[in-house]
Amino acid sequence: MSLSEMLYLKKRCTYEVNAKCVEVSTSHMKTKQGRRRVIYMPTYSVWLDDKEYRIWNNKYTSKQYKVGEYYKLKVNPADVNEFVDGNSKSVQGGYLVIGIVFLVITTVIGIVVYRMGGVGM
Repeated sequence: MSLSEMLYLKKRCTYEVNAKCVEVSTSHMKTKQGRRRVIYMPTYSVWLDDKEYRIWNNKYTSKQYKVGEYYKLKVNPADVNEFVDGNSKSVQGGYLVIGIVFLVITTVIGIVVYRMGGVGM
């Protein structure tokens, strides 16, 4: 998920729900060391306006989910299939943090260079 997609979802998904995990799909991936690792993708049952929805985000994560347990999600009330799952330890979340850190550092460097009168002056 790109930064713009993540920001879009955070802006639109404002309604917090208790989502029940009703199914967990598993898959395997190889680590850089060549080891096999199990990854998980939960399917949730969500009630909104007296109607039940089954939702999932098609992203596998290293977090283990338990069928029958409840997890907090933020959904888009206009389209419940758009949601933010703050419970997952998705790899894309790490890229977001790295991107924000990079943006902050380059902004600070730019301000310092600007106040010093530019590069090579």
